[in-house]
Amino acid sequence: ELKLHGKLVPLLIFTATPPRHDQITALLDSVATHPHIKMIIKFHPACKYPVYEEWKAGTPKSLLKNLIFVHGRYNVYDLISACDLCVLAAPSTTGIEAVALEKPLVQLSGLSPANAPYSFVDQGVALEMTPADLGRHLAQKTDFKKAISLEAIDRFLINELTQADGADDRIIHIMQKVIKAAHRQIVPLTIPQ
Repeated sequence: ELKLHGKLVPLLIFTATPPRHDQITALLDSVATHPHIKMIIKFHPACKYPVYEEWKAGTPKSLLKNLIFVHGRYNVYDLISACDLCVLAAPSTTGIEAVALEKPLVQLSGLSPANAPYSFVDQGVALEMTPADLGRHLAQKTDFKKAISLEAIDRFLINELTQADGADDRIIHIMQKVIKAAHRQIVPLTIPQ
């Protein structure tokens, strides 16, 4: 059972190819040195299990404190519901779910290609930060919700849900899972360390 009560819980979402450790060391270091933070690192389901194991094993022991690694079998909607902040290493549709669940969203800069086709930052529903800046803001207990416009979020959700261009069934399926996760009785997540 995770003991997340009283902790600031960022959920860091990786795509199928996780970033190199050196790209996020400043963030991991900040998390490791501040006991009020417990960060969940969620690996994409398409990430091969050996890559996940290698990434975990390659994380310096000094940085493991306050980190929880998750791969595969955990429901991303439950994880989003349990977190205080959703952090994307690269643009991902998971950002839509985070916004729909009213979680502040941060998109890390410098980890994805400059020509990424989609940006939550450009649409005003995410903050863009370097890993070092995010680490500093987590250490300072920044209220990320106050930094994102509620009007931009409303506009974004209306656009996403009404201009789906053939993705109606996918959006309905996602929203059903989001609603289920949002209304489920909050139970402690059990994730083996």
